[in-house]
Parts: sequence; C-alpha cells; structure tokens
Amino acid sequence: MFSNAIENNDFSELELHLQSYKNAYGRLKELTVPNELVSIHKEQLEIFSKLIKIYEAIKEINTDPLKANLALQAYQTTTEQFLGWLQKLSEFIQAHP
Repeated sequence: MFSNAIENNDFSELELHLQSYKNAYGRLKELTVPNELVSIHKEQLEIFSKLIKIYEAIKEINTDPLKANLALQAYQTTTEQFLGWLQKLSEFIQAHP
C-alpha cells in the first residue's frame, strides 16, 4: 500500500486507513476498561497512536522525505508490536473464558 501510494503520488487509500485509525483511537480512548485490561488497552492506544503518526509522515514524503523514510522503518517495528499485543490479548482471553 505504501509503495503504491508513493509511486503513484496517490495517498487516498492511505488516507482511508489513517482515518480509520484516528476514529478507532478516539473511540478506544473513551472506553472504560476493567483494571485487568488497562495495560493491554494502553498498549493498544500507543500502537494506534504510532500508526497514525507513521501514516501522516508517509503522506508528507514529498515535503519531508527523511521523516517519511523513518516512518517506513518504524512501521515494521510497530507491526511487530501489534502482533505481540494480539498475542497478549489472546492469552488474556484464553485465561478468562
């Protein structure tokens, strides 16, 4: 998705994903969660916040290519963090049927 957006200078699909993350972040931020889920919830907010910043930086590749390239590198790390978060959530769900 990122390479297509950059190559074609068309960030419309990226913008859709960005708006989805922003909407989800806003809704998640308003949720009240049980105490045993607070750390998982905070990590989810942190991941979504990072993804929002990454997508915003990539959109600015024409004005700030360094920032966009750093964002592309950060995307891999953030994706790995998201996968780890999913594992934690899965373990929590299994432990609390």
